[in-house]
Amino acid sequence: MYKCTDNVKEEILNTLGKNYYETGGLLGSTQPGLIDHFAFDNVFCCTEKGRYTPDVAFLNNILTDWHDQNINFVGLIHSHEDRETLSEADIKYAVQVIRLNAIESLIMGLYIQATRKIVLFKITSDGSATQIR
Repeated sequence: MYKCTDNVKEEILNTLGKNYYETGGLLGSTQPGLIDHFAFDNVFCCTEKGRYTPDVAFLNNILTDWHDQNINFVGLIHSHEDRETLSEADIKYAVQVIRLNAIESLIMGLYIQATRKIVLFKITSDGSATQIR
């Protein structure tokens, strides 16, 4: 499946790990099975405690740049305070992204601030979520 490079892990730690939980970003790849790019949504909107609202325009600009550099969008990541599971809203949002982009699946990552752990899930268009070990 997928794993993150050490550089991506460090970028996540230095952004999601140093901000209020429920911040996020994009995951990208130039090689099958390897997440080697991360883009922090530094223009995020946290509209209410416990809910991350991506800045879609900002992230779409990142995706355009990635496309020009042959970096494939493979997923999203956001931080939770201490919960290592996806919420129903997380899965619903992932399915919307899958359908809007006409892709079969995507990676939904969680950065757990309490443990400094990254947990990855594969989400499919039917809403099934499988943790990647």
